[in-house]
Amino acid sequence: MQKESLKFIDLFSGCGGLSKGFELAGWKCVGFVEFWQPAIDTHLTNCDGDLIGRDITQISDEVVEKYKYKVQCIVGGPPCQGFSMAGNRDPNDPRNRLFEHFVRFVRIIEPEFFVMENVASIGSMRNAEGRLVIAEIFNAFKELGYSIQCKVLNSSNYGVPQTRRRAIFIGNRIGYPIKYPGFIKKVFLKEILDLPYEQVPEKQHIYDKISTAMNYKFSHVPEGKNYGLFRSNYKKPKLNAFCCTVTKSGRYIHPIYNRLLSVREVARVQSFPDDYVFCGAVKDMYMQIGNAVPVNMAQAIGKTVMESYNE
Repeated sequence: MQKESLKFIDLFSGCGGLSKGFELAGWKCVGFVEFWQPAIDTHLTNCDGDLIGRDITQISDEVVEKYKYKVQCIVGGPPCQGFSMAGNRDPNDPRNRLFEHFVRFVRIIEPEFFVMENVASIGSMRNAEGRLVIAEIFNAFKELGYSIQCKVLNSSNYGVPQTRRRAIFIGNRIGYPIKYPGFIKKVFLKEILDLPYEQVPEKQHIYDKISTAMNYKFSHVPEGKNYGLFRSNYKKPKLNAFCCTVTKSGRYIHPIYNRLLSVREVARVQSFPDDYVFCGAVKDMYMQIGNAVPVNMAQAIGKTVMESYNE
């Protein structure tokens, strides 16, 4: 008899970076929550699982109850804009409280494990009363009987050609020591940039065309530097190194060709498989990719959690 796959649901799923990684690790997605329609369409196109709801604050406890004892893990990344060093770090940003709905799902469903990801800088963020948000998160899960740890992982250690540091919270209620994945391998940018200058729409190797004058200016930008005053837009990553952390803008200069990195190339930087189809306009595709958890890092986490569960 074939062994039944362990099941999970993905909250704040985006286009499915965490879901696809966990599926590649052997898990089965049975449901997800996401607000933005292009990301919903992408998740439905590429991953298993039904849409549980769009606005997590409007999903009733009765709906959540349907998954009680039916999933072994809840994963997800509550919006990080309020915690990010790239933002205003406003303690009153209402998005900072959305993690409470992640806690609510865990409280009702009682999975054996949960995995929550956020920006690395969440460790220093304080709420409106001045208390550390990370302490709130730890206390909330401990009150539910879960052991919990948080560790900052860098995607470059897991076969992702990008430096991307993320805070990964892992918890369980079975009393087993919490484990994190160890180093897997390094992949530099040059190893994934083998697509031609010309666009190949059927592979989603597409990008915004720019003027001849801008192309000329791009050609004079050194690797590792930005064009103009932009912090992340129009940066030319180094070819023989890890790519910089990609953001939702997706506007990066190709280190060889005088053009922008394509949707497919940025997706490869985030370690999405080449058969992963993104939905929406080109700008929507870039935004989905930039907001996602790198697939290979998610797969490494999924494998480690599965090993812990089986042990």
